[in-house]
Amino acid sequence: AGRRDRADLTERLEEVKTMVEQRSVTVAVVGEFKRGKSTLVNALLQTDVCPTDADIVTAVPTVVRYGAEPSAAAQLEPVDRPPADSPDGGAVEEPVDVDRLADLVSEAADPGWRRRLRSVEVRLPHRLLKTGLSLVDTPGVGGLESAHGIVTLGALRTTAGVIFVTDASQE
Repeated sequence: AGRRDRADLTERLEEVKTMVEQRSVTVAVVGEFKRGKSTLVNALLQTDVCPTDADIVTAVPTVVRYGAEPSAAAQLEPVDRPPADSPDGGAVEEPVDVDRLADLVSEAADPGWRRRLRSVEVRLPHRLLKTGLSLVDTPGVGGLESAHGIVTLGALRTTAGVIFVTDASQE
């Protein structure tokens, strides 16, 4: 790719090489609202890490990866302007209680908090995650709320794969 002046392919191959060397694979779980994305993540991990509710939906991406102890951290928009050279846009990480995830990542969250919330990262000591797999529970796409679709598309930039969740009630 380098000899053929394909800088785009060279860059992508370097990204893939780094991912393979780290033994890290991130898979996003996407689909329309209320189709069971959070339920699927919970079933794969055999734990209730992602909140599920009949009325309230996930509003921000929830990244679930391996950690020796259960923990969670919110990735927040900075109050002040981030430095121009900041790779993460100046995101501020704030530890949060794992037991409060439902209050943080759902539409029922405090609006002031949710406006600043980019994502939540949860770490769990699960054997499936220890292999390098990370799962991303995303907000539903489609419907009248296009902001959720934009958030989900943004989360896909960092993933190696996608599981699309649907049900048999629609074409």
